[in-house]
Amino acid sequence: MKEELSPAKKALLAQWLKGRAQTQQQHIPKRPADSPLVLSFPQQRQLFLEMLDRGTAVNNLTVLLELKGKLEFEAFEASANAIVARHEALRMRFSFGLGMPVPEVLAPFELEIPIVDLREEAGDEQEAIARRLAEEAVRQPFDLSRAPLIRLKLYQLSADRNWLLLVIHHTIADGWSLGVFLKELLQNYQAIGAGHSATSPALAIQYADFAHWQIDAARAKTFEPALAYWKGQLAGELPVLDLPTDRQRDARQTFSGGT
Repeated sequence: MKEELSPAKKALLAQWLKGRAQTQQQHIPKRPADSPLVLSFPQQRQLFLEMLDRGTAVNNLTVLLELKGKLEFEAFEASANAIVARHEALRMRFSFGLGMPVPEVLAPFELEIPIVDLREEAGDEQEAIARRLAEEAVRQPFDLSRAPLIRLKLYQLSADRNWLLLVIHHTIADGWSLGVFLKELLQNYQAIGAGHSATSPALAIQYADFAHWQIDAARAKTFEPALAYWKGQLAGELPVLDLPTDRQRDARQTFSGGT
C-alpha cells in the first residue's frame, strides 16, 4: 500500500535529492605541489576571533577519558605520533603579520605525552587532584605561531587506571575530528600491541587540499546560488535576538559558563 505524497513533500524530496546528487558529484583534488597554503573559511573565522581576544583558551577543544587496564606508555605515545604524522592539520601553525595569518605545515615531529603520577595520593583525593590539574591544563592558551596545537597528557591513578586529557585548538580540528583522532588512537594502539605497525594508509587528501578547493570554488563563484538563497532568506529587517537567561551576565566577558 503506497502513501501518496503531498505536493509540498514531493518538492522537499526533489530538493533533497538534487542537493544529494550535487554533493556526490563534488570532488576535492589534491592541491598543486607548488601552491601556497591558504586558510579555509572556518579557519579565517576562528583566527579573526582569536585576534580580537588573544591569550584565551575559549577555542580549546577538550576530551577527558578514563582508560582502564594496563597501559603500555611507549606504545600509546607511538600511536599518537602516527596520527600526527598522518594528518597535516595536526602539524599546522600560523604566521601573524599584516593581514590574514598564513598557515604552515611542519614536517612530522615527535609529540611527547607527559605522565602525571598520582598513584601515591589518597584514594578519595586522587580524582579531585586529577580533575583540578586537568582543568588547569585546559585553561592554558595555545600560541598559534608555534606547533603543536595539540596536547595530550596522562594522569596515572593506578597500575591499571589512567585518565587521558586531549586538548586541540579549534583552528586545526572540530568535534568530528576528535572522534577521528580517538578512533585512530585505539586502532594504532591495538595494532602495536599485536606486533604490527601503527602506520595507516596515506590520506587521499589533506585539510590544506580542502582549503585550497574551497577558496578556488569561491573565486569561481561556485557558491553564488547558495549565497543568493541565503541573502533572500535573510533580506529585510531581522528581529533582535533576545534570549532569556537565568543568570546575570558578568560585567566583563570571560567566556566562562555558570554550569
